[in-house]
Amino acid sequence: MKCSPVLQRLLLDLADVDAAIVAAEHRNSEPSTDRHVKIQQRHYFEARSTAARARLALEDFERELQRARGELAFLERRQAHDEEAVHVAHEAEVLRDLHHDLHSVERLLDNSRRRIRHLEEQVSAYQAQVANCDAAVKHTQRELDGAVAALDKYTADIASALPKMRAEREALVESLPSYVVDVYEEIREEQGVGAGRLIGPNCGVCRMDLSTGQLHAIHSAPPDELVRCPECGGLLVRSDLMR
Repeated sequence: MKCSPVLQRLLLDLADVDAAIVAAEHRNSEPSTDRHVKIQQRHYFEARSTAARARLALEDFERELQRARGELAFLERRQAHDEEAVHVAHEAEVLRDLHHDLHSVERLLDNSRRRIRHLEEQVSAYQAQVANCDAAVKHTQRELDGAVAALDKYTADIASALPKMRAEREALVESLPSYVVDVYEEIREEQGVGAGRLIGPNCGVCRMDLSTGQLHAIHSAPPDELVRCPECGGLLVRSDLMR
C-alpha cells in the first residue's frame, strides 16, 4: 500500500493520539484519584467512628465520676453528722452504735476515694484519647478535601484535553489518504492498535520480535510502501523513515 514517508509519520501521530484518547477515557471512567477519594472517605469515616466511641466512653466515665463524687459527699456529711452526734451522746449503747457507724463510714470513704481516683484517671485518659481522635478527624478531613479537589481538577483537565485530542485526530485523519485510514481503522477495531513503529525487530502493534527473514522483506520494500506486520497485520512504520 503506497504512502509517502511524510504521511507514514502522520499515521504514527494518529496512532499516538488514539492511544492517548483511549488512555484518557479509561482514566476518566475510573481515575486513580477517584479511588484515592474513596480511600480517604473510608479513613475519614473510620476516624469519626473512633472519635464517637471515645467520646461516648468519656461521657460514661464522667457520669460515673459525678455519681461517685455525689456518693462521697453523702458519706462525708454522714461522717460529720456521726462525729457531731458522738460529742452530745451520753448513752453507752448510742455511743457504741455511733462509733460502729463511723468505722463503717471511714471504710466506705476510703473505697469511695480510691474509686474516684480511678475514675479520674480514666476520664483523663479518655479526654486525651478524644483530643487525639478529634485531631485525626481534622487531619482526615483535610486529606479528603485535598483528594476531592484533586479529583475535580483531574476531571476538569480530562474534560478539557479530550476535545483537543479529538480535534487533533480529525485533522490527522483529513491529512491522510482515505484508503490508508480505512485500513488503519479496520485493524484498530480488530486489535485495538492500528499502526506502530518498527524498532529493531519489535513490532509496535503486536510487540512481537520478527524473524531475520521477515525483517529483510520489510526493509527491502520501497520507502513509500506502507508495510504490514507479517504476524499481526498491523501497519508498520520503519524507524529509518522517522528521521
